[in-house]
Amino acid sequence: MNLASLSPVEETKRIIYLDVIRGIAILGILLMNIYNFGMVSYLQDRSGIYEGLRTLNFNIWFLGNVFIDGKMRGIFSILFGAGILLFASKADKGTTGAHYRRMLWLLIFAFIDIFVFLWKGDILHEYAICGMLLFPLRKLKPIYLVTISFLLLTFNIYYQSSGYIEIHELRHSVLESDSLLAKGKTLTKKQDDDKKHWERILGSRLPLNDAAKYRNDSTYTKECSMRQGGYVKNREDVIETAQILKDPEYYLGFLPEIIAILLGMALFKWEIFSGTTRRRNYFLLCLLGVIGLGFQFYITSVTPYTQTDLVNFIDKGNVFIAFSDEFIRISICLGYIGVIMLVCFSGRMQKLKHFLACTGKMAFTNYLMQSIICTFIFNGYGLGLFAKLQRYELMFVVVAIWIFQMAFSTLWLKRFRWGPMEWLWRSLTYWKRIPNKI
Repeated sequence: MNLASLSPVEETKRIIYLDVIRGIAILGILLMNIYNFGMVSYLQDRSGIYEGLRTLNFNIWFLGNVFIDGKMRGIFSILFGAGILLFASKADKGTTGAHYRRMLWLLIFAFIDIFVFLWKGDILHEYAICGMLLFPLRKLKPIYLVTISFLLLTFNIYYQSSGYIEIHELRHSVLESDSLLAKGKTLTKKQDDDKKHWERILGSRLPLNDAAKYRNDSTYTKECSMRQGGYVKNREDVIETAQILKDPEYYLGFLPEIIAILLGMALFKWEIFSGTTRRRNYFLLCLLGVIGLGFQFYITSVTPYTQTDLVNFIDKGNVFIAFSDEFIRISICLGYIGVIMLVCFSGRMQKLKHFLACTGKMAFTNYLMQSIICTFIFNGYGLGLFAKLQRYELMFVVVAIWIFQMAFSTLWLKRFRWGPMEWLWRSLTYWKRIPNKI
């Protein structure tokens, strides 16, 4: 089929609910990504803990872990799966190649995001690769897609929990070694190595209110020096970090995205996003989310002890955390989708939904824009604010970017059909200039 005869999905075929949910997800992702942009890696998940319980920073960390962390990215991945099928409604007419060109261009944009915009936390490359791998499954029945998703979820839980199992076994090995030493016996080389390994693990944990110790650590000062340096220095750091792309095990980290994308494809086939399915199905999704949030609250409540009192945490046998996290994250994502859909049906908050829909319709542009804005704010070739703002202060940066992106997206779409990057992506996919002005 001639490329010139192909065209993008018509505006009338868009599902407005997808845009609203996508808008919430792209803004919510920034709430977590801001820590990668603005804080040293060791303290991104820990500063709220080490700076003291029940402080403002701790409360922000706690709420973020319960309601946001992993959930917005999960929703975005689910929507990506739905988007594959929305695109496939045209691709099935003999234009499957357009999908792979689309994913190839997405991968190119991902490399630009990483190596030009210098965003080490880019997720576009994962979507591009997953989109290529999963497209052949688009014709499967929803139940089969969910079954594959569930099987992969089970495998991923086993894979992710292996670290906890190893450290649990290490702890018991050390206890046995301590007992032998108390009896005056000599340890084997393995027992001695295990004991040293355990001491190193404990040494990596800081007591509460002791984050200042880490700020004097050479790793901390090295990272600050790198990020507060110029463009060339930051790019060297990104290139060094990107070497992980050569490690085959790195790609196992794509499993959460694959699981969510498959689930999104199933939900699309079940007409969850079109709003034509029964209302009770959305309430069931909400119920899943409530249950998930309850478990997530418990997990987040005990998480500080994994960082500050690891011995007590392991001895209490908190195996539940290691084996349930992925199930909980997915259930909360589904719950959020159910809530958002019900709010959309209610007819309330029309102006807010319009702003969010515009932001979601320009999600690709807004994602790349977040990379450009935040690397400029925090890296040394820009404002150089890396490691200079506390967790609560970073929230002001997030809100400012939110306001700007919602306003920009709304104003842009008054004159154009698609955002600038969406338009470029479509034009490159179909290899022709797509009219964009309204």
